[in-house]
Amino acid sequence: MKIKLPIIILIFLIITGMTTGNIFADRLPYLIYILPGSTHFSEGDNLTGSMFAAGEIAFLATGIAINGRLNSSMSEWNMPLLFAGQLYVIDKWNYIQEENAEVKKIAEENGRDFKYDPTPYNELLKAPFEPDKALCPFVLLMGALGIADGASTHVSGTKVFNDIFHVRALGTKMSRDQGTLYYETMSFGASYGAGVAEEMIFRGEILPLLDYKLGKEAGLAITAATFGAAHALNPGLGNPLSEVVFATLAGLAFGHEVQEDNYNIGKSVAGHFWYDFLAMTTNWLLDPASNPIGIGIEFKI
Repeated sequence: MKIKLPIIILIFLIITGMTTGNIFADRLPYLIYILPGSTHFSEGDNLTGSMFAAGEIAFLATGIAINGRLNSSMSEWNMPLLFAGQLYVIDKWNYIQEENAEVKKIAEENGRDFKYDPTPYNELLKAPFEPDKALCPFVLLMGALGIADGASTHVSGTKVFNDIFHVRALGTKMSRDQGTLYYETMSFGASYGAGVAEEMIFRGEILPLLDYKLGKEAGLAITAATFGAAHALNPGLGNPLSEVVFATLAGLAFGHEVQEDNYNIGKSVAGHFWYDFLAMTTNWLLDPASNPIGIGIEFKI
C-alpha cells in the first residue's frame, strides 16, 4: 500500500489535469503548474502531456520501489526519484515560458525590455551535443574544470579504477565492469537532467526575472547564491559549505554566460552537463571510493 498509494494519487491528478486543463487554465494557473503533464494537456497536446506524465510516474514508482535497497551508510542516491524531479521541471518549461512572455508584455507596456529564452524544451535537450555549443570556449572551459574537479580528491596512494574488485549498488553486488556501466549510465542521466532542468529553473526563470526587477548585478548574485544554497541539499556531502561556495561560483559563471548571450540558456545547459558528467567520470577513474552517488566499492587486496 505504501508504494501503490502515491502512484494512484498521481494517476488521479494526471487524469484531472487532462480533463480540466482547458476549462480552468485561466482560473487555476497554479493547478496547471503543479500537475504532471498538465501544462501540455491545457494546450491540447495530450500526447506530449501523457509522455511526460508517464515518465514522471514511472521514475517515481521505481524510486519508491527500490528505496529500501539503497545503502544508507554510503548515502546512496535514489536515482529514479532524482530523474522524476528533473523530468518534472523540463515538463514545466512551457509554463515558465508563458509566464516570461506575460512579464515581457507588461514590461513593453511600461516602456521597458524583458529578455528571456524562448527556445522550446526539445531544442534545449539537444544543446549539449550541438557542435556550436559543445565546442564553444565557455563549454570547453567548463568541461576542463569538470575534469579538474573530478581529479581533485585523488592523492598519492588513492585506489583507482583498476583496483576495483566489486561494486555494490541497489543492494546488488556487481563486477567492476557491470558497476561501471551502472555508474556511467546514472552519471550521464543525472548530469543531463541537471544541465537541462537546473538551467531552466535558475537561468531560464529566476535570473531574467530578478535582472528585470533588481538589475543585472543583483540578479546574477542572488540567483548564483540560491543555486549554491540548493546544492547543500545534495546527500552524502562531506563538506556542505565548500559545496555551496563552489556551486555559487559555478552559478556566477553560468549566469554571466546567459546574460552575455542575450539570455539564451543553450550554452549554459551544455556547459553544466559536460562539467558534471566529466567530473563524475574522472572521479570514478581516479578515486572511485568517493564517487558522488554513494555506490559501494570493494577493492582488490
